[in-house]
Amino acid sequence: MKYIKKLTSINLFLFIAVNGISQINTIQDSVIPLKNYFGINIGIRNNIHSAVIDGKKFNSYNQSLVLGENFTKPLNKRWNLTVQANFQIGGYVKNNFYARGENYSYQVYRTVVDLPIIFRYLLDNNNKSFGFTPHFIQFGPVFSYNLMANKSISLNQYGSNSIRNVIPGFENGFNNSFRIGTGYSFKSKYAFMRAELNYDYNFNSLMNNTIPMVNLTKVSNDVLEINFVIESRSKVIRKKGKKVKTGRVH
Repeated sequence: MKYIKKLTSINLFLFIAVNGISQINTIQDSVIPLKNYFGINIGIRNNIHSAVIDGKKFNSYNQSLVLGENFTKPLNKRWNLTVQANFQIGGYVKNNFYARGENYSYQVYRTVVDLPIIFRYLLDNNNKSFGFTPHFIQFGPVFSYNLMANKSISLNQYGSNSIRNVIPGFENGFNNSFRIGTGYSFKSKYAFMRAELNYDYNFNSLMNNTIPMVNLTKVSNDVLEINFVIESRSKVIRKKGKKVKTGRVH
């Protein structure tokens, strides 16, 4: 038995001497799920500007782009809470109206930052990748501020007495809304992706009636929005190590 052990040790020594032994660096990635999700969003808005003048409602429509950042906290298996910080680009409004036998129009430039606080309820089919039934419904308040609210407005009168006037802005800077929406969600190894369809109902944004000779009683800015969101759902931790390697010595 001692002879066999001695022979084995000699064979191991000869194997290492002939083939050689070395250490090599290794890298191992570990994917760790996150408790909270951070991301970005981009959306296209159809802005519905409405004004009630002398008891009649006049609407105009314009499109704008919105960019923002997202923070989502899962509350439980069914509910998520999302807070966004958005910036709207391109909110030009031209509204035509008829009053006192004359045709008028006004132009308003709107640059809006908003803070939606959204509760999202995940439906039973949330884990299904395909299908027409939405994966979630969501709702919550949207707190907005129009950076151009105090800027002057161009008021035009048409017809035989064409006049162009400049009047003070009539909108309040703060424009609060309530959002309802739905959509689809998808997930990969590292990220969540959502496609959302949202409608924001805006409350009365009128501050003062500055249009002469008419009775302006309400101004609102509703939004119909298609929004795309991508959020990180895991992080990668890279660990370095060493590994023993044997190989023939040259």
